[in-house]
Amino acid sequence: MELTAEQITGNFDQILQIINNVFTGERKEKLLVMFNELSERFMLAPASSINYFHYAFPGGLCLHTLNVMRIAKKLYELWKDEGANVSDYSFETLIFCSLVHDLGKVGNELLDFYVPNDSD
Repeated sequence: MELTAEQITGNFDQILQIINNVFTGERKEKLLVMFNELSERFMLAPASSINYFHYAFPGGLCLHTLNVMRIAKKLYELWKDEGANVSDYSFETLIFCSLVHDLGKVGNELLDFYVPNDSD
């Protein structure tokens, strides 16, 4: 799969919109600062460094994160609708975990924390 520049920036804008809509207070502020500081790295990072694994293309991490959050929301609503006890955690906590679960893959200001791997 290959994403256009518009799709990549649109996906990142969706991440920022989710942060603005789901979170409040200090957590929201800090998430916005962090994602804005990491914006280019997060937008362009693949979800996997192995070319035949999931979302192993530029923009893949952002798209993967959006999909994880979408599925987590659906599962949360399904469990809640079916009477499961979801009082142990909040919806905000679930989305937070979904949002940052692969964040380490973006690396830091100097280094990527993934190594491209084009072979078996």
